[in-house]
Amino acid sequence: MAKARRALFGAAALMIAAAVSAGGEAASVRVIDGDTLEVGGETIRLWGIDAPEGGQTCRRAGTSYDCGAEALAALSRLVSGRSVRCEARYRVRIPGNLND
Repeated sequence: MAKARRALFGAAALMIAAAVSAGGEAASVRVIDGDTLEVGGETIRLWGIDAPEGGQTCRRAGTSYDCGAEALAALSRLVSGRSVRCEARYRVRIPGNLND
């Protein structure tokens, strides 16, 4: 499990680093959960990352823990105090969403 988590956040770090060097405007970033950022007022899901959601619990060595909070904290450490640039792979429109 620890190897998978390190790989997950390593991949996120690489994607963020790639996003920083990619085109687009630099903007401040807010972490929403372990695989979602808000960049320049737009919600961005990290491509290829599926992290635990806020409030999700997992088990490690028979003990429950808040893996959603752990994922959020790890992504927060990666982007803390930095600006990022994102390159859209695709856009998803959600019917009834006020942002449509």
